[in-house]
This record gives sequence, C-alpha cells and structure tokens, in this order.
Amino acid sequence: MKSEIEKAVVEVSEKTDKRLNEIETENKKLKDDIKAVNVKLQELTIAMNDTAQQTRKSSVRVFGIPENNSENREDCAEVVYEHLKTKIQNFSPGDIEVAHRVPGGKPQISNRSKPRPILVKFKFRGVKDVVIRQKKALKGSDLRVYEDLTPANRKLLYELKQHDGISQAWTVNGKVLGKLARNDSIVQYTVGDLPLGPNL
Repeated sequence: MKSEIEKAVVEVSEKTDKRLNEIETENKKLKDDIKAVNVKLQELTIAMNDTAQQTRKSSVRVFGIPENNSENREDCAEVVYEHLKTKIQNFSPGDIEVAHRVPGGKPQISNRSKPRPILVKFKFRGVKDVVIRQKKALKGSDLRVYEDLTPANRKLLYELKQHDGISQAWTVNGKVLGKLARNDSIVQYTVGDLPLGPNL
C-alpha cells in the first residue's frame, strides 16, 4: 500500500515538474515574442518620426513677432521678412512657400502675452539652411528662429535640456544632439531613447 502511494506521489510530482517546465518554456517564448514586438514597435516609431521630420526639412518656427488684429495668412510671409531682413541676409519674401501662425489658442494681442510662433516653409531647403546658419544674428532681439521639429523631437530636445547628464542640447537638420556633461562627447538621440534614464 505504501509503495503504491509513493509511486502515485512520484508520478504526480513528475507530471507537475513536466508541466512547470512547459509553462516556463511557454513564458520564455512569450517574453521573447513581446520583446521582439517592442523592438519592432520602437523601430517603426523611430522610422515614422524620421519620415515626419523629413517633411519639415524646409521649415522653421519664428518666435517673437507681435500679432495684430488685421493679420492674415496672406501677409504672414511679408511680416516674417520685414522682421528678419535686417538680421538675416540672402533671402526674400519670394523664398517663402507658406507662412502662418501655429494653430491653437487665441491671437495674443496684449503686450504682456507671448505671440504665437509663425511656421515658415521655404521653397528650398537651402534657404532654410541659410536662415538657420544666421540665427545667432538675432541675439539681443525678441526674435528667435528654430528648426521645425516633430512633437516627439521637441519633447526629446526638451528632456535633454533638462537632464543633469547633458550640458547642451540642440538640433542639426532635424537630428537631436546632446553633449554629455561627464566628457563633452556629442551623442545623437532618437525618440527611441525616451524616456531618458538617469544615466546617459
């Protein structure tokens, strides 16, 4: 009787061990599958963001141009040109394909309110590059010119600027770069690096 009980216990134990091994194998496969899906999702996220950034390769955002009640889309290119022409050389209103205030919110007419930025798309990327190269000439004025970034790249740039491990962060042709505080190395970051960890 005792041996039969022991035999039954051994059989149950063996079946249990076998099932546990099967479950562990299944769990490992599931984890590997989830990891592969996450890697693919990250690759797709980066690729989609890169594609979206490419569509902005000829665009900038101009900050600091006051708004007025009579402003309309048709005059925006001329307004941008008139405000930048004394500081930024070698471009004309005809180089601007389209210009308009960034949508969202009400027009900021009050002197105490920050005006909404103007999104400017140039006909040629070369003109945009000329403007970006000269943006330092705006120092000391209320005007600022930045590359037009995707929302994800704007978030990435902001987080890099806030990070203790980064001494500087900036963009070049839509690519987001950061200088490491520990050794001054310059590293390119992508949206796949979000959220940023404590150690970069």
